[in-house]
Amino acid sequence: MTKPTAVLAAWVACAAVAFGGCSSTESKNDYVDKVNEIQQRANEAYGSAANAATNKPGELIKTLNDSEDELAAVVAELEELEVPDDAQEGHVDLVAAFDRLRELVTRAAESAGKSEGAAVFEPIADLASDGAGVDSKIDQAINRINQDLGAE
Repeated sequence: MTKPTAVLAAWVACAAVAFGGCSSTESKNDYVDKVNEIQQRANEAYGSAANAATNKPGELIKTLNDSEDELAAVVAELEELEVPDDAQEGHVDLVAAFDRLRELVTRAAESAGKSEGAAVFEPIADLASDGAGVDSKIDQAINRINQDLGAE
């Protein structure tokens, strides 16, 4: 398993286990369910970009652009969620972390689009490296949300 894939697996596991304990009210459960679904899509989009397995520059750029679009949609959906009052601060941090992933994918797509030959693939290494630093921010946000919702 590559580092980005391992990071994504950890995010999903963390979210599923941690949020599973939140059942104090129906609105909190609805929020948690929606965040888990949105987070799964974000993880898949980032994983698709960071683990892009192609030797064709056009396919790589398309993968990065598709991932960027999906991450932008994820951020927009997170921003539109009705967030329980208790989870406001952690939610803001979660949105910011996923928006940071979107920014990283955007930067990789722009860099790949301006490159030629083998250099087109170089942004993937940077994306994987930089994205690994965002995982702790996502974990912190999830932990904060869980704590604020009384799941820990």
